[in-house]
Amino acid sequence: MKQIFTLAIALLIALAPLGVAAEPLPTDTTGASPPAPEVTYLEPSESQSTNITPLLCVNESSTSGPLLSDIKVGCDESGEYFSESGGSVTVTDTPEPWSVNISESDYDSRDLDQSIIDTCEENGSTEQPEWLTDTVPDGTTTDATLHASVQPSRIRNITVESKHPYANNFTYTWEISDPGAHQMRLHFDKLSLAGSLSHYDTLRIYDELGRELVYYKGPDDDTDFWTAWQTTDTLRVKLVTDSRYTSYGFLIDKVECRDEKIPPTEHLAESYHPYANNYVHTWKISKPGANQMRLHFDKLSLAGSLSHYDTLRIYDELGRELVYYKGPDDGTDFWTAWQTTDTLLVKLVTDSRYTSYGFLIDKVDCRYEKFPPTEHFAESYHPYANNYVHTWKISMPGANKTRLHFDKLSLAGSWSHYDTLRIYDELGRELVYYKGPTDNTDFWTEWQTTDTLRVKLVTDGQYTSYGFLIDLIETEEGVFTPSQIPAPANLTLHPGWNFISVPRPLAAGNDTALIFAPVETDGHSVLRYDAAAGEWVPLVATDRLAPLEGFWMYSTEPSTVLLNFSTDPLLPPAKRSLSTGWNAVGVTSTIPATARDTFHSVNAQWTTLIGFNAGKQAFEAGIVNGGSGTNADTRSVYPGKGYWLYMTEPGTLCAIGA
Repeated sequence: MKQIFTLAIALLIALAPLGVAAEPLPTDTTGASPPAPEVTYLEPSESQSTNITPLLCVNESSTSGPLLSDIKVGCDESGEYFSESGGSVTVTDTPEPWSVNISESDYDSRDLDQSIIDTCEENGSTEQPEWLTDTVPDGTTTDATLHASVQPSRIRNITVESKHPYANNFTYTWEISDPGAHQMRLHFDKLSLAGSLSHYDTLRIYDELGRELVYYKGPDDDTDFWTAWQTTDTLRVKLVTDSRYTSYGFLIDKVECRDEKIPPTEHLAESYHPYANNYVHTWKISKPGANQMRLHFDKLSLAGSLSHYDTLRIYDELGRELVYYKGPDDGTDFWTAWQTTDTLLVKLVTDSRYTSYGFLIDKVDCRYEKFPPTEHFAESYHPYANNYVHTWKISMPGANKTRLHFDKLSLAGSWSHYDTLRIYDELGRELVYYKGPTDNTDFWTEWQTTDTLRVKLVTDGQYTSYGFLIDLIETEEGVFTPSQIPAPANLTLHPGWNFISVPRPLAAGNDTALIFAPVETDGHSVLRYDAAAGEWVPLVATDRLAPLEGFWMYSTEPSTVLLNFSTDPLLPPAKRSLSTGWNAVGVTSTIPATARDTFHSVNAQWTTLIGFNAGKQAFEAGIVNGGSGTNADTRSVYPGKGYWLYMTEPGTLCAIGA
């Protein structure tokens, strides 16, 4: 990647605007030059800062009697003990036990001994807390190799407890607060509640708004366990007992907090493991310029039951739902379907019942072209993307009738949702119709009385399949492969800048820049690039146009430049000397060919190839000599297009094809 970046910077310098002299063809009046690629070098994102100052207070309340509520005792930043309430409070004999005297009008005044063990431990007053790593419960472990990042949290020792045993007909609420925390969970050293089939004591945990989060009822007896994570910074623990039986009660000895809404991660998107209840967050994954995307999940695990479940939905940049998962769902090492977008929004929504691992997205796969390069007449991606529409044109000028051969056709569908492939004539009349689910191989369509067929694939947002591949066309003169069809004798121009070339030698008298004269260029010259001098050169009407050279041309509207190819069989194959650095080149094949084959004659000298999408007015993803994936040199290059080719030393580029 660093090599590509260095070469791209060199390209930016090579494409700097230069002055243009007057000539018979329209001259540049805007001072603009052809566009230069915008290259962004992506470094791995740095983890978010985890330097969070721990909260230094423990919120407690007394355990019995008609006393003041919301008494707070703890330690301040200097480590000194303090207490406060709406009335007067006196704290003596610190740190253990504490004798709290409370007096307030409308309340009884009395002395109360409250055993509160631990508040100002040394690790609770340091500036940098000890970060602990969340662990995945045994029930969620799999054989998959998971790449979860370390997720910071902090644990603080506290003592919040009932009397042991508690009293009958007792109701009291303890508040545990950690202002600034985003998520909390509590550790019970022990919980034991009395109860029978119809009579039982309860312990409920609420958030600061009074919403019930956790519910325990007797008979219940458990030790050494954590509650689920809750999305709040305040938890209220309420014990309610009836008049039948009593039991130990409870002792909460730890509180654990997460201070960020999402964990720092080196991956594309990752939830906490496990995630919290009552949680909502959306992650954005964007690859500007991509036509299609799909995501790889290292793991996805959501909690749920028949009527209550957590969800993960994926949307496009317009908010349209593309993918939907709900609990209970558990999968590892899988890809989503392809989606026609360059931006995906991943939204996790959880309820208050159960939690699970969550998710980790570690890869994104992109397709930058709307349809794949192919040596066949027409071919979709395999599999194709959802929410996709494209039309391929197959023409045999002069034919009275045609039919197409499918190597394979496979479309997805169900009773109410299906993908379609339709074939039209040049007037837009529908001739053939297929819909999913369908799966067929090696078959011909019916004969159609036309010389032009348009094949249109339309997919919905439900499922995907292989798609199609059309490899042959038949007319009354016989069966033809794409290599037997001559290259189109024209160049198609889009509004804006176009990077073009001529794929074969032109006929004498029709081989100069004069053929561009009918095009409305808005005052821009047709430009060639002199790599040896590092200069733009405007073409004049008498300049010859030869294969293997790329030209930049501006058009104010869609236009067509007619090409008249030479039929002289004695013309030698084209070749061209290239200089070190960036060269504007073309290709000579009559059909698409791989970059590796096209530039075989300079295989030892070229490193990077960049095309230009005139329809989008944007540069395409670069092709790298010996590269892989998006940058693979097995990607196709196309007749009639121009390309920037970087050479590490001079070389001679030779023609391929007819």
